[in-house]
Amino acid sequence: MRDKILARFQGGALHEFFILDCTEMSFRACVFYRWKLQIEEAETSGLADDIRSAVLEELESAGRGNRASVQIDFEFDSHEHVEQEYGGDYYNRLH
Repeated sequence: MRDKILARFQGGALHEFFILDCTEMSFRACVFYRWKLQIEEAETSGLADDIRSAVLEELESAGRGNRASVQIDFEFDSHEHVEQEYGGDYYNRLH
């Protein structure tokens, strides 16, 4: 799923994406833009909503539930922040 989301938004502000299972019907989606300022820009431009929709669509396609039954907690952050606070280590950022 990660590769599909990254490919879908290739060439845009999306830098990295992870989806983590919390339970069978609950997920944590971590969306990383390149720069901190892109977080607000994505909300304003509608890109963040497009990403949310694409994640739901991919979960449905994978048979992981439908929009009404799936719980997804979205986190929006930046690669810039991961570099500054976690030395570029996404593993440490996600845990």
